[in-house]
Amino acid sequence: MRIVYAPDSYGGFLSAPAACRLVRRVLGLRGLAIELHPMADGGEGTTQVLRHHGVAEALEVVETASLLGPVCADMEGPWQQRSSQALGRRLAQPGGGPLVVGLGGTATMDGGAGALQALGLILRSERGRALPAGLRGGELAQVARVQGPMPLRGRLVELLCDVSSPLLRAPELYGPQKGMSELEVARQGKVFAGWAAVLGHWRQEQGLDPLPLDLPGGGAAGGLGFALACVGARPAPGARRVGRLTGLAARLKGADAVVIGEGRLDRTSFEGKVAQVVLREARQHGVPRVLALVGQARWSPPAPLGPDAIVQAGEPTLEAFLAAIEALGAELACS
Repeated sequence: MRIVYAPDSYGGFLSAPAACRLVRRVLGLRGLAIELHPMADGGEGTTQVLRHHGVAEALEVVETASLLGPVCADMEGPWQQRSSQALGRRLAQPGGGPLVVGLGGTATMDGGAGALQALGLILRSERGRALPAGLRGGELAQVARVQGPMPLRGRLVELLCDVSSPLLRAPELYGPQKGMSELEVARQGKVFAGWAAVLGHWRQEQGLDPLPLDLPGGGAAGGLGFALACVGARPAPGARRVGRLTGLAARLKGADAVVIGEGRLDRTSFEGKVAQVVLREARQHGVPRVLALVGQARWSPPAPLGPDAIVQAGEPTLEAFLAAIEALGAELACS
């Protein structure tokens, strides 16, 4: 039997490569040969996955999660006080080859305004006052105008978006997990609409058309996807792009079973994230069975849009994960 294990990371519990090593070791004792293909979607662990497959050397990879993630020192306060400035500073550094930015796993909801300031753009209030650098999520409503030349002109920057959601849905979909109340979610949605209009006017001053509000991935990383696309970066579905870079399709061809995996399987897993991309690719190649090894399963569509079987660890502990791997082995043995 050819069994391919192609997981995303399991939150902060296990990276995708670490999970792969553990699954191969445990199931190897059952006599099952597992082919490993760790995956990512632009969120945490993307650089590690690209290095695992030996493709990171030809690219300059930046993970927003490492700069703007919930555990970063600048992200300790409430969402209103968080800024994407650190990412802008990193992108402003001179580089060589193509720059790949993994958008995902951030704690910010500033629409990417702080990053654009760090890239050299000036944000002004209604009265024309230049707003201080490091603009934060709670201050985005103050922006009435953007000034300055196109920051990323002449530099190839690709955005790996971990979600396909547009800009205006970002507060609704991701605000609560970043500490926003229902009232704040509704208010920030209106603020994002105004921010998009301001950026559209600036693009017209540059001789460019405004970007559509329904731009896929515009809501990634609290609106960073839309902001960086406005200044010349190219959004791409993160999981699909990582799959192409790492040769996922070739790995899945001829497989008897494919195992997907992540920390929590829910509706967002089937909006362009790793689980959905691997599952679709497996179905397209006629793989007989697709199983899921996850921490928790909150929601999944029925097969074939979802996996044929789901094994849950339940708790983020090594003991629970090992027990789940054993259960997965029993399920595979019945294939």
